[in-house]
Amino acid sequence: MKALYKLTLLASLTLSLMSTAWQAAAQCGNDNSLYLSGLSVTCDVAPQTLSSCTYGGEYNTVNVVSGNIYTFSTCGDTDFDTQITLYNDANGAYLAYNDDGCGAQSTVTWTATFTGLVRVLIDSYYCTDESLCMTLMASCTSGGGGGGCTNTSSYGSGAIDPSGSLVTINTCSFAGEYSVVTGAVAGQTLQFTYSLSGGYITVRSGSSGGPIVAQGNSPLSFLNSYTGTLYAHWNTSSACGGNSTCSTTTVQCTSCSVAYDPCASITTLTCGQSTTASSTGSGAWSPGSCGYSTPGQEKVYSFTATTSGMHTLVVTSTNSAYSDYFYKAASGGCNSSGWVCIDDIYSAQSSTFGPLTAGTTYYILYDPESTVTATQTFRIDCPVLPCNAPGTPSASNVSTTSATVSWGAAGGATSYDWTVGTGASCPTGTGGNTAATSVNLTNLTPNTTYRFCVRTSTCGGGGPSGYVSTTFTTAPLANDNCSGAQTVTCGSTINGSTVGASSDSGQGSCGSGGTPGNGVWYKLVGNGAQVTLNLCGSSYDTKVHVYSGSCGSLSCVGSNDDDGVVCGSTRSRFVFNASVGVDYYILVSGFSSSTGAFSMNITCLCGPALGAPWTVTNIGASNGGAIDNVCDGTIDVSATNYGSPTNDVQTYAWQQMCGNGFIKAKLNNVTNGGWGGIMFRENNAGGSKKIALRSQLTNAVVRDLRAATNGVMQQQMFPRPNTPQWLRLTRNGNVFLGETSVDGVNWDFTFSTTLALPSCIEVGLFAQSINVNTTTTAVFSNIMGVALTPPVVPLVQGNNDTEVESIGFGLFPNPATDEVNIKLPSYIGKQVQIAVYNNVGQAVIVREIDEVQDAIERLPLNELATGVYFVTVRSEGVPMQTQKLIVGSPRP
Repeated sequence: MKALYKLTLLASLTLSLMSTAWQAAAQCGNDNSLYLSGLSVTCDVAPQTLSSCTYGGEYNTVNVVSGNIYTFSTCGDTDFDTQITLYNDANGAYLAYNDDGCGAQSTVTWTATFTGLVRVLIDSYYCTDESLCMTLMASCTSGGGGGGCTNTSSYGSGAIDPSGSLVTINTCSFAGEYSVVTGAVAGQTLQFTYSLSGGYITVRSGSSGGPIVAQGNSPLSFLNSYTGTLYAHWNTSSACGGNSTCSTTTVQCTSCSVAYDPCASITTLTCGQSTTASSTGSGAWSPGSCGYSTPGQEKVYSFTATTSGMHTLVVTSTNSAYSDYFYKAASGGCNSSGWVCIDDIYSAQSSTFGPLTAGTTYYILYDPESTVTATQTFRIDCPVLPCNAPGTPSASNVSTTSATVSWGAAGGATSYDWTVGTGASCPTGTGGNTAATSVNLTNLTPNTTYRFCVRTSTCGGGGPSGYVSTTFTTAPLANDNCSGAQTVTCGSTINGSTVGASSDSGQGSCGSGGTPGNGVWYKLVGNGAQVTLNLCGSSYDTKVHVYSGSCGSLSCVGSNDDDGVVCGSTRSRFVFNASVGVDYYILVSGFSSSTGAFSMNITCLCGPALGAPWTVTNIGASNGGAIDNVCDGTIDVSATNYGSPTNDVQTYAWQQMCGNGFIKAKLNNVTNGGWGGIMFRENNAGGSKKIALRSQLTNAVVRDLRAATNGVMQQQMFPRPNTPQWLRLTRNGNVFLGETSVDGVNWDFTFSTTLALPSCIEVGLFAQSINVNTTTTAVFSNIMGVALTPPVVPLVQGNNDTEVESIGFGLFPNPATDEVNIKLPSYIGKQVQIAVYNNVGQAVIVREIDEVQDAIERLPLNELATGVYFVTVRSEGVPMQTQKLIVGSPRP
């Protein structure tokens, strides 16, 4: 790519002063910048292009041969007004100069006086620089005899045809004669021919002995530098020989052409007829009413309107060249004036124009904006009478998010356009096209008024009709109001949306979340657990409110707007304690009037913390705990960190056992690769003596034995083909027996060992993590051999051959108000009587159960007055169990 350089102010002033001197000398100074060097010109052939982009202020060096005649020209280009100056490249001597030799362009013909390089300088008028490209042409005529031939006998004449046709000068020219040729114009490319084999031609200007314009063997082609009459001398060779043999001589302007006439061929168009317009080269007109110059070759079309009104020019394809379209009444004549712009078009598009009058003939003009090949395919679409309109539509089967809309058929209709949206006029929203007379609408917004619009789009020739419309309102969400609250449970994830929900601001302010927005309702029945409502995964700015009571009389429990700690965003999260049997109403809404899709994850921490008769101890660095899982009827023990063979790190839920006894439990689950098990232990010290049986619920169990305080714990693994879930440890003096079972009925011996422990020891359940950053939770059920509820029942004495399991039951909540849950896991499959006594010994509630099926039995307390009561559980072969129950007082 050529580089352009800006002159400094000083340089510009200097050049300006120099330019004045050059003008006075009728040539431009030898100070231009070199562009191309060492160019060559082939003699006695058609003119050649030396450079297609020489700027004003540049020069090219050209090899020349002494005696040859060279013509350098910018004729035919139009970018700027040129001057051409020739200098000897070796010594800088001035050789030749021309300005306006062919219009605003220049042409220099010069006979070389030396062999070497000549500088051909191109300057803009007044010897200035110009950053536009200029094409430099050159031709050469061989010197031959040097001065060419000059004959004295004249015979034959001809006139150059400006349209470019071949002109015969004479059919019997002799060598040694000359012919007179008129009509020469500087800048033309001319070709003279002489049918004599080896014939030599000398062309002189102004007179038969005038300056040589060109010379060489036939055919002689050159870029003409002279305007006026030329004299063609015919000879046998460059030695200027003659003969008396008839030969034919011709002349032709090979650069001339006939002026283009756009009106010479007019094509007739009709409505909808596709035609392709393609043109190359220069045209005759440039209407300009589209705002652009259109030098390309025009095409004129005739079109007679059949219908009054606006018409449409439809361009269906182009070769990505800009072309302008115009129209005018044909009565104004086919000429360059009076054209009205339709559009300038680069790619496929439609443009309306008119109005046109039916019966009137118009001209349509296609005119490219450049002379390169421009091709576009187009048609003219005429206005048509509208189709019949369909009947007024009506909606049916309207739900929260869908509806069916039907309409009466229009006469002759073949298809219909329809739209649906919330706008006040047609068309509105989104839509489609159908041949049917009904559509099923989906993905609508609940509780929203829609406008449905329909029109006839096609009817076998007519245009689209006007729209007809109807409105309908979608049904509200089923749980838009408290009375429609959907029941949810712990452990569920609710994926829903508040789009279309009505405002619940009437509930007023409640908790930190303030006043709710547009929301939907859910209902959760409390089970004594701590409930977490997590909306972190929602797609918009949410709020969540929780109420108790009834829909007509709700009481605020609490709320949350933005949880920046867990959610870290404008999403919501709320935690509350759900009392057993209480109905809680959950309202999911958004900030202000925001609505959107939400995801609510409901998790329940089924505590409370494990209490008497159990004691929960973190041994070593464990940071865990244990809960009485009221949801699942299990005891869940969790632990963190890990220990060493001499120092335990565990979380231990234990009771005291004196004398002989056992503990048996089912290990339901253990998380994060940790351990769960049962254990006999001297005390809570990390290096206490102990015997334990633990499992990861794989096909092996491990026995832990530490025989000496702070001694190294011995670990022994026992493979089990079938994964055991039941574990049992039994003490008989200082002999300890470990067993496992897959069903709690059939037991497999695992180990027997001797360990000196005091009479009263700790016995219970433990969890043990394997990683400092990981919490392990071990879940136990069917716990036997230890008391389940206070008062503490001593562990059974004796051995497992005649074992009698300790039986107990639990009460929660306690104190209670309207009902109490009785936990009976130890009585599963047994016949049980439950009785409630007041403080004077009267039975106020008695319930008989033939066979206990559920671990929890619920007793209503609505009829009981506030006070202290005693609950007893009786079962054959089992000592009666009694616990105190407080009714009507708050839980301490």
